[in-house]
Amino acid sequence: MNASTIDEALSMELDVMERQAREPRERLPLSPWHARRLFGFGASDVPALLVALRLRDAANAPHHVLANAAEHRFKTPNDGCEKWPRIVLEKAGVKAQLKAGRAAAIGTEREPELVAAWRDMHADDHCVDPRSVTHASIVPRELQSAVRDVACPFLSASLDAWGRDAMTKALLPIEAKCGHVERTALPWHWRAQVQAQLACTGLARGFVILGQMWARGPDVHGPIVTFEVERDELEIAEIRKAVGMCWSWVELIKKGVTAQ
Repeated sequence: MNASTIDEALSMELDVMERQAREPRERLPLSPWHARRLFGFGASDVPALLVALRLRDAANAPHHVLANAAEHRFKTPNDGCEKWPRIVLEKAGVKAQLKAGRAAAIGTEREPELVAAWRDMHADDHCVDPRSVTHASIVPRELQSAVRDVACPFLSASLDAWGRDAMTKALLPIEAKCGHVERTALPWHWRAQVQAQLACTGLARGFVILGQMWARGPDVHGPIVTFEVERDELEIAEIRKAVGMCWSWVELIKKGVTAQ
């Protein structure tokens, strides 16, 4: 890569950025799991869709949600709209996936440790059979599949972990979060993510388990907080409508990219 290419890649000039936005992203080899994620919105994408559609307050959203909800210019033929949410352009193949920050990378790496700690110390407290608690890492990434919502085919979910109700044996999705700030209440964006998981799985309740401060470093072990999420049909209906609308934009943009 020569110096001029590097300069252009980092350029903040409006004409350069607009031209780059119109160019389909480079198709790098993807794992089967990552490739499947291009064919719909995942549960983790849902908060950005809700912010992009003004259905949730952007002031209370984390940085990665705001970044994916932010509008970017991309004009499709025969359409007057030139601004689209970044996550929509990503699914259409125009933008590359955002890179995870350091805290998110640490959190992802420590998820199995967090799930194991919760299983050993807290699962019984929430009527979950500890023997049933399993992290998704036991399945090779290439073989992991997303559960698709039968009522909204473009919504899918990949579970961090799962367990079973100690009494009914019903399956329970578990969303693992390693935090870098203290939280005493369930943020709306985590709740929406679990509601999307419940929509896809057809299940009645799930959990968010939070390792307080665990994202600050590999040796930080703050207390583990558990939030139970009951299925909310009204919120699920709202999520499905948002996914359907935004996926129609994805298809419109794909047609425009093909036509160019």
